[in-house]
Amino acid sequence: MAFGTCTAKTSTVITMYTTNLIIGGTKGDNGDRGPALRGPQDWNALPTSYYFYQGAEGETYKDVVLYGGNFYSCIKTHNKQSGVVPTNATYWQLADKVEIVASKILLATYALIQNLGASAIEMKDPDTGQTLFYAKDGTVSCKVGIFENVTVSGTVKGVTGSFKWLDCVDSSGNVVGRICASTSAYGGIAFESVDMVHQGTKDGRSLRFYSSDIWCRGGFGAHHLNVAVVNGSTIKYYTKGPAESTYESKTMTSHTGDGKTYYDIELYSGMSGDASGFPVDLVIINHTYDNYAYRLVGATGKKVTVICSNDYHGADIAFIGGWLGMNGGEARPFVYVGSHYSPTTSRVGNGWFALEGYDNNWG
Repeated sequence: MAFGTCTAKTSTVITMYTTNLIIGGTKGDNGDRGPALRGPQDWNALPTSYYFYQGAEGETYKDVVLYGGNFYSCIKTHNKQSGVVPTNATYWQLADKVEIVASKILLATYALIQNLGASAIEMKDPDTGQTLFYAKDGTVSCKVGIFENVTVSGTVKGVTGSFKWLDCVDSSGNVVGRICASTSAYGGIAFESVDMVHQGTKDGRSLRFYSSDIWCRGGFGAHHLNVAVVNGSTIKYYTKGPAESTYESKTMTSHTGDGKTYYDIELYSGMSGDASGFPVDLVIINHTYDNYAYRLVGATGKKVTVICSNDYHGADIAFIGGWLGMNGGEARPFVYVGSHYSPTTSRVGNGWFALEGYDNNWG
């Protein structure tokens, strides 16, 4: 068979195909699988007890190492402890270097590259074909991975995850506190060595801290109480604090019982919007007519102070003893004990206990 001469004027990929050639008989059995290429590995990082294999018959591996910036292939099996370095031609063979490889697709079982410049990098799951890592145009997407001792700067956006602790640092990088999982018997999140500050405004009001229960084991002070103002059948909830010109209002529900028509003063607002769930600590009844009666509506353990702020007009308040007539100018606290009393009654104000009051009487 004669071979011609081929001169390539452009980069060309040449693929060679072979078929089984059978001479004088049938196809023989497949031979044993040869040794697997192991490496390239960093020679300096391997322990002295490491064995290098040449890939001879019966050996599992054929070793390739990186040493002094070059690749060497093992040609004689030996132990690294023998003191042989890869430049020893008796045990190692210097691998060929190629300065530039131009290829549209490069397939390799393993590649060790000292410096890599690429416009895009993609890694796929060999079983599912799903892209696990992708980097292109300054954007990196990683589906799975373990990152240790990572320093991140800029903006971090999280979806879900976990942490053992987070150090809180000031603008100078000084650690001023820590957020961590509490190791106490109560569990939960602990804020260590740092004051919690929750200040500012939103929608024209102070920021709120919503909680189902608060157990305060130290001092507890309030800048002001939550106020509701009653005038006849209308109640106004002052949801933005001392801002007396801003409130949410509604007409109270009326009922008839114990010989009176009365209105419900809801101490935990059932309204929607900004007044939703607004808890009331102070009820100010300020109207210009007598003969109004009210029932307080709250949960067991609720304590509220009621003030008739017009010295000339009082109001009737339902309590466990029936109707308590409050004078104009009188202030009195009430506590709701729910069903924790005896003997039971069927009055409108069941469960509400009136505490000592005082009539200021200035009119």
